[in-house]
Amino acid sequence: MKWEELRQTDKKVGGLACEEALDGGSCGECVTVLRTAGQSENRRSPWHQRAERMTNRKFGNRRVALKMGGAALVGLTVPGMPRSSSGESGALRTSIPQIMSFVLVFLNGGLSHIDSFDVKPGAPESVRSAFAAIDTAVPGVQYSEHVPLLAQRAGKYALVRSMSHGDPGHPSATHKVITGTTLPNLPENVGIDKHAGRDDFPCYAAAVSRFRPDLSATTLGGVHLPAYIRGAFNWPGQNGGFLGPRHDPLQLYNAGDNFDYRQEDFRLRPQVSVDRLAQRRTLLTQFDQERRTWEQHRVTRAYSDYQDRAYATLDNPRLADAFDLDRESDTLRERYGKHAFGQSLLLARRLVGAEVPVVQANLMGWDTHVNGFNTLSNTLLPPFDRALAAFLDDMQDHNLLEQTLVVVTGEFGRTPKIKVEPGYKVAGRDHWPHVYSAIYFGGGVQGGQVIGASNRLGAYPDSNPFTPYDMGATIYHAFGIDPTHEVVDQERNRRFPLSRGIPMRALYTAS
Repeated sequence: MKWEELRQTDKKVGGLACEEALDGGSCGECVTVLRTAGQSENRRSPWHQRAERMTNRKFGNRRVALKMGGAALVGLTVPGMPRSSSGESGALRTSIPQIMSFVLVFLNGGLSHIDSFDVKPGAPESVRSAFAAIDTAVPGVQYSEHVPLLAQRAGKYALVRSMSHGDPGHPSATHKVITGTTLPNLPENVGIDKHAGRDDFPCYAAAVSRFRPDLSATTLGGVHLPAYIRGAFNWPGQNGGFLGPRHDPLQLYNAGDNFDYRQEDFRLRPQVSVDRLAQRRTLLTQFDQERRTWEQHRVTRAYSDYQDRAYATLDNPRLADAFDLDRESDTLRERYGKHAFGQSLLLARRLVGAEVPVVQANLMGWDTHVNGFNTLSNTLLPPFDRALAAFLDDMQDHNLLEQTLVVVTGEFGRTPKIKVEPGYKVAGRDHWPHVYSAIYFGGGVQGGQVIGASNRLGAYPDSNPFTPYDMGATIYHAFGIDPTHEVVDQERNRRFPLSRGIPMRALYTAS
């Protein structure tokens, strides 16, 4: 059934897919029907449910596939993990190359896909971007005029135009994307403003620290930079969650313009030699042996882990050096751009070079409800284009792409329909999780691909829909971690799979 037909049908049954609802709300008729039925207005539209059923028929039921074939999807040999005996595991293991590092470039607020990587020049004026469409290095693929450097490099990465989920709220959608799963202990797609807490699901850095401790034996488990994601409160999903503080990534707090990210505490003081540090550690170990009866106590065990991590970082001058951007030439720093986007991605490259397994670079400011076109064209897209292009080139120049997977995404896209917020005169776009775009490169991803598509209005997936859960399953699988492995919330006595998605094999197979 075509989208136009679905739209007309949905308007009659009270769905959210009618053209009047493309600004993220519901038309009057839809609201009336929904209220009469006693249903929540922010539920998934019948269109979205119908599309999911159509997807299940076309691509196979995802829940059944995960339940019946989860063990067949992964047959990994990470120490301490259960191993599948399925004969099919070998094929998938070779289709998703293993990585040592992962970089999440998180576009906090939600990048407008229609104004960047999924332009719709033939759409109605109420939807069409104010920006001109330009050709890219991939024949037949066009981007916004404000990302020319990335357009030139389109052959080096895969663009997925059919990322999708159902959560329109910033904090809860952010949790979904940066952990690979929904908020635990709450209904899915609830869209609430939940504060960060120890009941959150662990972020990627925490989960990798837990299941691949070998990757952080002499370095940090992960780094989030340059600042914490928050609005009126701290957003969930940015730490170890219910895995505990022992798996928290290092969180930087520098949103200023001085770009000084140095961590002097990672260096030995001049008066402390390496030998003296080793002696201190020996004495501490002897002391700790007297406390063995305490070792089953969680706080004590976590404290011991902190000690091990502290000594590991002090014994790794390469890690301390990585935070010092002054060690790079002015020419390279200018190539990235002397702004938060550029210097954050330069720091991310240096941390990958220092073998930090997970880096999350938070590029802020993409919530363009008001004055959207001016903000995108003057403040956001040009520095983003410059920074990400430089990062891609620099990672390649340092031979880091083979061992590193990079994902560039926001928590959702923006509404197809352009609108003016009450009290303002300049238009923008609202939140839209139903379809958005993401970039993937490195780690064996086949460049030059455009995977999936949105419909003619950029409102819903037209083919190959993928969710943040699929993104998470792909990341864990690339690390050699079974995505179906369970993590336990000890406080609430609940068990959760790391991911209930399916690895995105299309990324690794040239179309």
